[in-house]
Amino acid sequence: MITLESKALGYKKEIIKSIQEFVRIKSVEEEPKMGMPFGEGPAKALKYILDLAEKLGFKTVNFNNYIGHIEFGEGSDDDILGILGHVDVVPEGEGWIYPPYEGKVIDGKIYGRGVADNKGPIITVLYALKALKDFGLISKRKIRFIVGANEETDWRCVKYYFEKLKMPQPSIAFVPDAVFPVINYEKGSLRIVLEKEYISETGFSLEGGIAFNSVPERATCIIHDLKASGVIDRLNEYNRTREYKISIGQIENKLQIISYGKASHGSLPQNGHNAISALFEFLSILDIEDKNISDLVKFFRTNIGMGYFGERLGLNFDDGMGKLTLNVGKAVINPKEGIKLELDIRYPAGIKKDKVVEKIAKVAKKNNLKVRVHSDKRALYVPEDNFLVKKLMMVYRKVTGDIEGGPLAIGGATYAKVLTNGVAFGPGLKGKQSNAHQANECIELASIDIWLKIYTAAIYELSQDIG
Repeated sequence: MITLESKALGYKKEIIKSIQEFVRIKSVEEEPKMGMPFGEGPAKALKYILDLAEKLGFKTVNFNNYIGHIEFGEGSDDDILGILGHVDVVPEGEGWIYPPYEGKVIDGKIYGRGVADNKGPIITVLYALKALKDFGLISKRKIRFIVGANEETDWRCVKYYFEKLKMPQPSIAFVPDAVFPVINYEKGSLRIVLEKEYISETGFSLEGGIAFNSVPERATCIIHDLKASGVIDRLNEYNRTREYKISIGQIENKLQIISYGKASHGSLPQNGHNAISALFEFLSILDIEDKNISDLVKFFRTNIGMGYFGERLGLNFDDGMGKLTLNVGKAVINPKEGIKLELDIRYPAGIKKDKVVEKIAKVAKKNNLKVRVHSDKRALYVPEDNFLVKKLMMVYRKVTGDIEGGPLAIGGATYAKVLTNGVAFGPGLKGKQSNAHQANECIELASIDIWLKIYTAAIYELSQDIG
């Protein structure tokens, strides 16, 4: 007997093939082009998912390559079940065993940038919708699968959709871009740039990191005003007690210092090792003649250091649901761009954004650094007795048999923050550590089976039960 679940599982080969094709599109944000506000890659990826949805029998709309949506059902815009995902990815970074844009299947896993965040999950959701359609089920709600192209940076895609186009908010919605079971609490997400002009007298330069929301695994500086005596001894002493090392080489008459770390998602900086912070730590034990740089190094060591929770800036806030975290996602120093430190801060719901900015600004001013708020996304809390939370928890427990625990709090920021009644729901599974935003990002093929079961059941339940 064919059931809805078995119908969904029957598409697994097609899902794997589609994920591989999707991953082969490098959809990192680039300079905008005509009709492509986030560059060519995200536009191609958005076209791919919308074209695939049309081939599977769904209605689609592409809103000027900012965002698109896929529709199922004939319900009213007054009662929409929304599902939100994104096609863009963070840059690949370094350290890959397998090519980041090929979607290779090795030992039961698909490797590639975006397979976990968020291309694998949204392909799975699309085929869950196909199972519902092909099974002949009629939704009491219009289902609208909204797919953005700018989630990893500025969220201009969803702002365009809801604010400029005035598209209706879903009545209920979920976002397959976190972990199971249900995320009913998300910290606020604040991105700050510390900056100042830099006139180099010595040719010093520094760069590290790929994005605000990734812990950098490599940072490099070029320096040639260093008093060379004792540098190697200090390097050996530094490396002797540390897992993640510093190396020194020579380029012409200059020293190249490279710091190695471990990548992680910026919302969990404690799971990685920040190569930028480690580089500044090493620079603090050297004799640097350039006063601008030596002052900056002193500022960094005094106010940031190797900590993950902003303690040295006086940001050690905790509302009982989670601590504030701080990640130095990118750093650049050169005469053209000046000095820039990009901070990704996840702050508890009980803390006001202005309080965080005020504390940082006070310290920055003493060090002649300007503070620029790049973006801020509000904290999110949906009560456990909310219909949506209860229904999704019921589905998760029924499918997995996991009845322990309840809704979770995270530091990550998902599209749920732009919704009036939405939460993040999967795809990370209990006991499975995600390596999204890291080298060798991958998902287990076996996870797709579980995702299919959960998402098919969830969409069915939410499309039938109007609460």
